[in-house]
Amino acid sequence: MDTEEKRAIVRRVRDGLLITKIVCTRTVKTPKGDVFVGFSAVWDNIQEDAGPGTDLIGVLEEDTDTAMALRGLPLDRDLKVAVYILGSEVDQAAHDRALAAGMISTAERNKANRLSSNNASLLISEALDKPLARRAGEQEKVVQHLTGDDK
Repeated sequence: MDTEEKRAIVRRVRDGLLITKIVCTRTVKTPKGDVFVGFSAVWDNIQEDAGPGTDLIGVLEEDTDTAMALRGLPLDRDLKVAVYILGSEVDQAAHDRALAAGMISTAERNKANRLSSNNASLLISEALDKPLARRAGEQEKVVQHLTGDDK
């Protein structure tokens, strides 16, 4: 298999990936014990594991927007923004839970939550401001690395 065939496979697989669920977890470790919080979220998606019923993929094939929403998020900006939002929420919930359990002080919780919120905002802003052409170049570097052409 030559390099172009490898690149084509990596591109095809990457372009076919659709994220239907995002899971973020956070553990706060303290001398008084550990607190674990985990959230999972779906993006306008109906899945068999979301409760009783059937998967609706294909039901609304003529409604392209709905069909895409039911299939999931591609590996792009929206996915990053969703991860940053959910990650920040789970961080803050874990620190709130640690405070409620008496494991950290209000000041420690406030500082941690402010840091999490600020960092998430920074990452969201960076993801939204990054030009798509630049992102495509970065994706090409990943393809080159995966195929061994970066040497």
